[in-house]
Amino acid sequence: MPDISPRLRRRIDADFPHHADVVVGRLHSLDQLVADSRQNPERMFAAVVRLAQGRLDKLDDASSLAREDWRDLLVGADFGNEDWPARLSDWLSAPGANR
Repeated sequence: MPDISPRLRRRIDADFPHHADVVVGRLHSLDQLVADSRQNPERMFAAVVRLAQGRLDKLDDASSLAREDWRDLLVGADFGNEDWPARLSDWLSAPGANR
């Protein structure tokens, strides 16, 4: 089971203050997909959280997108290019700023 990084957990807590544990549980429902994708787990989980924009219904939509095609998930979250580590760091360092 891939861990949720501390910086992603802080972002989840900021975006979903009343549902952070629910979000973490739903992210862990994607553990096998993340493992099979061979992508960085933080990148994959953060893409779902970013597309969710603080809403549980959008979290479900982002999770569905991940299951359909994880590459579309990464592109949609703007983590699909080679500069994704910098984009991810920037997004995770600015809690509350959805895009």
